[in-house]
Amino acid sequence: MKSRELALTDEVVYKNYKNSWKEKMVPTSSFTNQTFPDFVQKLKDDKVNKDGKFVPAETLFLFVNDVIVGSVQIRYDLTENLMIEGGHIGYGVSPDFRGLGYGNQLLELGLEKLRQKGIHQAVLTCNSSNENSKKIILKKHGILDARYSIEDKIKERYLINITS
Repeated sequence: MKSRELALTDEVVYKNYKNSWKEKMVPTSSFTNQTFPDFVQKLKDDKVNKDGKFVPAETLFLFVNDVIVGSVQIRYDLTENLMIEGGHIGYGVSPDFRGLGYGNQLLELGLEKLRQKGIHQAVLTCNSSNENSKKIILKKHGILDARYSIEDKIKERYLINITS
């Protein structure tokens, strides 16, 4: 098992990953209608804030036996909107690989990347109905910070202390 950025040689495995999603892919940065080379370049470009509209973000993919099982986007700054929906870390596991602990590993990877950047508290959000995501966040000692409604969905915001 390894986590890494996508390479141009990953086109077939990425398409298989993308096709495994029956619902909205999470994080949404993992979804694209661009050509694959353009998408790989976009993910590299996302790592720097060039225009002030987006925060620097890194998207990594979790590979098991040369199959992508999930992905995580780590955002190294937060906007007002990301404080409400998105947070520092967005992660998702392919429906084909849920319940095997990969969500825990993706969140831990995101927390470690934030720790390396000197960020001491992670903000995470999820739908209140997403019991699996809440379980993963709570396992990492997430503390419920707020509950609110967005477009008829109840959202929750959690804080995780990541100081060593």
